[in-house]
Amino acid sequence: MGPTVMRSSTKSTNSLPMLELSERLLMVANMVRPGRILADIGTDHAYLPCELVKNGKIPAAIAADIASGPLKNAEVTVRRYGLTDKVECRRSDGLSAFNGSECEEIVLAGMGGNLIVDILSAAPWLHNPKFHLLLQPMTHSEDVRCFLLHHGFSIDNESAVIDKSGKVYIAISAYYDSKPGNMDLFTCYFGPHAVAKNDASRCFAEKQKNRLEKKRNGLLHTFGDCKQLREIEDLLNDERLKGL
Repeated sequence: MGPTVMRSSTKSTNSLPMLELSERLLMVANMVRPGRILADIGTDHAYLPCELVKNGKIPAAIAADIASGPLKNAEVTVRRYGLTDKVECRRSDGLSAFNGSECEEIVLAGMGGNLIVDILSAAPWLHNPKFHLLLQPMTHSEDVRCFLLHHGFSIDNESAVIDKSGKVYIAISAYYDSKPGNMDLFTCYFGPHAVAKNDASRCFAEKQKNRLEKKRNGLLHTFGDCKQLREIEDLLNDERLKGL
């Protein structure tokens, strides 16, 4: 049924310290549309949904994970901030325990790109423009972009951030618009980041470039797939990478 939106919580949260989101989660939080119910899939201690509810950006949320450990951590956070009436903790394998009537903002953050694709593929009810996907692939972001564009989703925004340790993260915002996109391979790998002017986007583009160089060298060493090798060489020689 999802969380019940109530006018008052079971106890005041004003006296509790603010939840300090990590740089990567704060980036996602800033992209959430206000006033919608959010589902945080693969929740990170429920920090993101609790902070968004606590600061009034969204009315309610569902924090979901397939494993008992993260769910127990989420429950601790929810109870601590007196949000048990507004943030539900739910066991779910991806989006399998959800339907299209419970939420509009859907976050899949802090997981591999291939897993994100698998979760989206198993939820055909997402083919509706009311849903806003916020995706943060830790690996293989190119697979996420290609899946989205080839299955009728439109990428309307991307952001990048560098955390305190120097690691770069991205977040992708997408909606379903039923029109398969014609995204080239360069855009699948780099999104808007190869031409962006901020340090985080440059760092991400350099990371992707290094991945492609390693892949190219591996193919050269093993006399691998010639077609794939040509594609990678074309990517690395693209004018949009000049200056990285």
